Amino acid sequence: MVTGGSDDNVIFRRAGVDDTPEVLIVLDEAAAWLRERGISQWPARFEPSWIEDAIRRGETWLIEINNETAGTVTLDWVDPIWADVGGQAAYVHRMAVRRWAGGLGAVILGWAADTALHRSRHALRLDCVASNLRLCAYYEASGFVHRGDVAVGGAPGQREQQGPVTTVSRYELPLHAAGKTQHSML
Repeated sequence: MVTGGSDDNVIFRRAGVDDTPEVLIVLDEAAAWLRERGISQWPARFEPSWIEDAIRRGETWLIEINNETAGTVTLDWVDPIWADVGGQAAYVHRMAVRRWAGGLGAVILGWAADTALHRSRHALRLDCVASNLRLCAYYEASGFVHRGDVAVGGAPGQREQQGPVTTVSRYELPLHAAGKTQHSML
């Protein structure tokens, strides 16, 4: 159950270019909350250029509860840090939930799994900073399987060839074509 309302009140709306400031507000708010807890999952502030391409491709979503923005997520169809793992998958990036909407993460992951299954993907994949043990445990408790750690360049949350290197843990949730997903545990 989502703290800010029932799951039935949750609306996923594709973000447009005009929504860039709203997406940044949610991401920066979540990044600040993480930093207050000593977690270096993301940079202190997101640059618009880091999210604009995904918004233009139609891969970034705003999640609303009772007409108020409660979170954001990007659902990509390719991620280079998974190039060594075969199969068609969807990739969750930049999932952030406002504090008042606690519990929304499970709803977002369920929606992402259903969306991926609808697009004939066999898995839902994501990653997080390997040192964020609480988030790693959350994903594992949600049915995701640890698929190894890899080094990525750039600020946390980026995929760059240069800059600081961060070790991220990769997680995969198998999806099943029979209309049921593993996200029932979420």
